[in-house]
Amino acid sequence: MSFGLKITEPPILEMDKEDWVNYNGIMMPKNTARAKKAWATIKAKEEKKLYDRNKKNKIRNEIVKIIKNNCEKHSNILTMDTKKFLFANSLQDYNFILCEKDMHEYKQMKINKPSNVKFLHQGNIEEVSYFNKEYAVVYLDFCCTFETAKKSIKALFVDIRYADYFGFTFCLRKNKKTLNDYKFDMIKKIQELLDAQPMPTYNGVEMKMLYKLVYGEAYRDDGHAPMLTIFYINNTKKYISNYLRSLNYEQIEAEAKNRGIVR
Repeated sequence: MSFGLKITEPPILEMDKEDWVNYNGIMMPKNTARAKKAWATIKAKEEKKLYDRNKKNKIRNEIVKIIKNNCEKHSNILTMDTKKFLFANSLQDYNFILCEKDMHEYKQMKINKPSNVKFLHQGNIEEVSYFNKEYAVVYLDFCCTFETAKKSIKALFVDIRYADYFGFTFCLRKNKKTLNDYKFDMIKKIQELLDAQPMPTYNGVEMKMLYKLVYGEAYRDDGHAPMLTIFYINNTKKYISNYLRSLNYEQIEAEAKNRGIVR
């Protein structure tokens, strides 16, 4: 039924070509492009504050130096990295196994990961304990406190105890001690945690971890919570290997004597 009304579409207003610009390969209104550019600038500054900070960079550079001076090239490193891959890009001759919990960050990292990132896992760091890999370095850069991170450290203990080097970074935001006091307190807590973990037993002798602190520093970048990084050289694998070799030698000696063979 018609009531004599004529319905017409509203007129399409064409914008002047000068009001459109190319932004990252896409034509869009100038105001929209300006807003996107401003947002990208703000985001870049926030990311720089988050990842690229003077004291944080100093800590990273110290660890990079230790690895370059002591670990064989192309050996495996288990860690968490930024989506800028600041750590992996600093050690391009080493193989990285990385973990990222946030799905959005993971997708961005998967697209842009460098060739020395051999595996990028999406999920909690303790899930990589099932990978059954040997690592020259296990460096767990937590953004949480030690108490929160203990679960992950326990889950990755087998990987930690056989790594040549291992280390941790913790947030100190829930602690009221001075940075220097906290450093020594944390070294003690780490030792107690590691020494409490089960070790293999051979010939009735329980093995033990042999590790030594090579670097430790508490720091605070402007506008961020205080952090603590501690890094260890680990001689546990060498100690167990030497013990097993000596055990095997003793067994050979005993068998030789039983068979009347003079050695």
